[in-house]
Amino acid sequence: MQIVANVFVHGRRKEENGRHFAVWKDPFSKPCYLFALVAGDLQYIEQSYQTQSRKDVALRIYVEPHNIKKCDWAMQSLKQAFEWDEKKFGLEYDLDLFNIVAVDDFNMGAMENKSLNIFNSKYILADNDTATDVDYHNIQRVVAHEYLYIFFVLFCLLKKKNIYIIIIIIKIKSHNYTGNRVTLRDWFQLSLKEGLTVYRDQEFSCDYGSRSVQRIDDVMRLQSTQFKEDGGPMAHPVRPQSYIEINNFYTTTVYEKGAEVVRMIETIIGKDKFTSGLQLYLQRHDGQACTVEQFIRAMEDASGVNLQSMFSWYNQSGTPEVTVKTEFDATNKCFTLHLQQVAVFLKKKKNLICNCLVFIRIHTYNTYIHVCVQFIIKSCPTTASEPKKQPFHIPLRTSLLRRRMDDMHGRPIPLSLDKDAADGPLERTLLLDDEHKTFTFYHVDEPPLLSINRGFSAPVYIRNPRSLEDLAILAVKDTDSFNRWDSSNKLLAVAIIQNYNNLLKGEKKDINSEVRNCVKMLLHSYVVENTFTDHQAQKTGLRRKHVLRDEKEKKSAQHIPQQFLVDSDDNEYFESQDKGKQLFVDNLIGTDQLLQTNKRNPLLTARQLVLPSFDYLFPLVAESQSTRSCDPTILVRSIEHLRSGLGHSSFPQFVNCYTWCRDRLSQLSLHPQYAKTYEGWKRGRSYRSLLNLCLEFMMTDHDDKTKEEYEQAQKICREQYDFARNMTEVMGSMNSIVSCQRPEIQSIRQQLLQHFYKHFADNPLVVQKWLRLQSTACHPDALSHVLNLLEHPSYDSHNPNFIYALVGGFVFANPLNFHRSDGQGYSFLADQVLVHDQRNPSVAARLCKGFEVVTGLDNKRKNIIGGEVEKLLRWEGLSKGTFEVAKKIAEIIGAFEIFKRNESFILSWKINLKLCLNRKKKKKANKLNE
Repeated sequence: MQIVANVFVHGRRKEENGRHFAVWKDPFSKPCYLFALVAGDLQYIEQSYQTQSRKDVALRIYVEPHNIKKCDWAMQSLKQAFEWDEKKFGLEYDLDLFNIVAVDDFNMGAMENKSLNIFNSKYILADNDTATDVDYHNIQRVVAHEYLYIFFVLFCLLKKKNIYIIIIIIKIKSHNYTGNRVTLRDWFQLSLKEGLTVYRDQEFSCDYGSRSVQRIDDVMRLQSTQFKEDGGPMAHPVRPQSYIEINNFYTTTVYEKGAEVVRMIETIIGKDKFTSGLQLYLQRHDGQACTVEQFIRAMEDASGVNLQSMFSWYNQSGTPEVTVKTEFDATNKCFTLHLQQVAVFLKKKKNLICNCLVFIRIHTYNTYIHVCVQFIIKSCPTTASEPKKQPFHIPLRTSLLRRRMDDMHGRPIPLSLDKDAADGPLERTLLLDDEHKTFTFYHVDEPPLLSINRGFSAPVYIRNPRSLEDLAILAVKDTDSFNRWDSSNKLLAVAIIQNYNNLLKGEKKDINSEVRNCVKMLLHSYVVENTFTDHQAQKTGLRRKHVLRDEKEKKSAQHIPQQFLVDSDDNEYFESQDKGKQLFVDNLIGTDQLLQTNKRNPLLTARQLVLPSFDYLFPLVAESQSTRSCDPTILVRSIEHLRSGLGHSSFPQFVNCYTWCRDRLSQLSLHPQYAKTYEGWKRGRSYRSLLNLCLEFMMTDHDDKTKEEYEQAQKICREQYDFARNMTEVMGSMNSIVSCQRPEIQSIRQQLLQHFYKHFADNPLVVQKWLRLQSTACHPDALSHVLNLLEHPSYDSHNPNFIYALVGGFVFANPLNFHRSDGQGYSFLADQVLVHDQRNPSVAARLCKGFEVVTGLDNKRKNIIGGEVEKLLRWEGLSKGTFEVAKKIAEIIGAFEIFKRNESFILSWKINLKLCLNRKKKKKANKLNE
């Protein structure tokens, strides 16, 4: 029996009656929130870390006995977090013991009780045979996130498998010196620590991984989840004004958008001053309960910059939109940039136009011109709680690139705002702090390509009219890695929107040549040089669990094999740091020249080839239609039409690229000591990411695909499964096969699903992957499969991880089946919400958010959802968290009559709230009297 707390043990013993007795003594004061105690049948691994002041800290990770061999990666990640926080912000851990406890049954990802972090096991346990590269990355990210936390307040008692976790409130006067004890005045300041910590863990991931790809991943998540939240019934400011259930407060707006606000402050004042401001904030408010105002004031004092306008980001919901207009004066050699915070919406507060208007020369643009005069202009789309918006303070990193087709093609142009000065930086941060602003750049001798919002310097929609040709050029020429991805993403989105409009008319058309050529350009550098034969590949360790283990090989783990030096995992070839400002090197070379030097970035290429997600596209398509709605099933077909079209038109290129990645991985297996290092994992991850993406395109179904191409793709996919070296390769092949709809694949599909389950049936985390594979598959019988899996003996309906894998996977990642026109998907969700609301209200409230997509649906689907939401609101005993979510969804639909039937329920909440407030006032008055 292990008994662990987040203070120091000063004696323990086992009583005769089987009870355990322990005494803890806490020499450090902490905020008046957290005492954590864990008791259960646990084992731990232990290592030590020496801080910059030469103090040794014992690091322990406690897990259930059967998981003890899967903690090494988490331990390495914890050490990285310690080291990074010391070097980046000068923050040293102040105790001599740090504990982590991981358990299988846990609502959240983790909780950062000081010196005793409590984790969901999915964010701790990993080994090569059971965890994918995504799992490894998430473990590293979440471990760092929890260590880097300021504070977190939670109290509960959990019991599962004889493991008790207690987090209770204690009364201790707060004081600390590192900033870990600067806490919040109230829950409305939650983003003060959550947003700041997300920003810090994102920076940690950037520094330990690929900065450009990490930024892309963060923005993809933001655009798919937070932008959707900002445009739907759950929209709220980063600093909300009210709530019913505190558990509904942990949203992507508070976390991810809050991190973007912190990042904008860093962009405006610079990295060095931001670090000084953060240290000043921690020193000034050590042991205090703070507000956002105090954080902003510390940044102002450290930088000398007025940041009062940043409060519009904290106090207003919605995603701002920036309209861009440009003028080039060849006579005076100047380029003028007009920026305006603008959103077009109906006078009835209904949002009309969204990010799709960034695309010019497509169908929706003409519609926009025709109806624009009927609407009014504001700085940001209205939301339910804020019909009127104030201008936002928007920093936009900007560069101009040469358009001329010569040796200078794609190189940045010096940005001079002075007629008399020809020189200037190659990038500037333009501050749009009013509704409209104009910038003029001089000594520009040709019409340039505009690269704006580089690195996603502001979380806004950019409406910048440009041609498909310009987007294709920027996708391979832009000197900012993020904007290369953004341009390719927009190019692919244009093709999908065109597919959608064609399918609405009952037409199928070929993909634009610009899109096809751009994809081929991205793939053309991955040319196979010396291909391994199948026999050689097997000998070098392609078969899982039989990786080459030559004990006689003594190659240094620190030595990077020469063949991997030409493959970049970041944009270090493009960017350098100079006094906190990001500038571009003078000897910058274009992308085509970069490819000619044989330097490649497989991870970035993989991200550029990922098609825009359904969640990102859905609001754009809905707002582009005259009906202001989108048919989800047609949108899914439009996405798959583009995927299959590219898989057919670029099939030889995808095969070549796949073979290139496979050979690189085979060569990597010849250096096992290097492959086991963190750098070796990063290399392997980049190759595997591109490998699996190529396989996904190769396995698509297309009318013009030849029989030989189908057979070749199926053979490659099956071989990858049979000879997989790790779970990433297994899941890559499984995803491609399970998603394939060809009749001859269905028998193979069932065989592999059965084989996979039989092999991993005793591993809950892998079984959850197996469940999610089937719940997210675009199979016509997916709902039936999910209903059957609910009765599967391995499905644990009380474990949040299992619920999110099966039910959550279907609701949030299978739009084709969830949005069935007959409404069965919606009915399934409502039933599951009611089932879990009785057992686990937090899980139920999170699942209920699957209905927030209602704003862009057609009337038929809206009415069906309205009926299901009414069913929820009529349910006696509905938890307040689920009630809050369902209420907001019903309000956006306009189903106000629902609440008339629940007046007594709502009234009871108001009465309870008043009683609670009165009790607090009395307690405060009593304290003052004392």
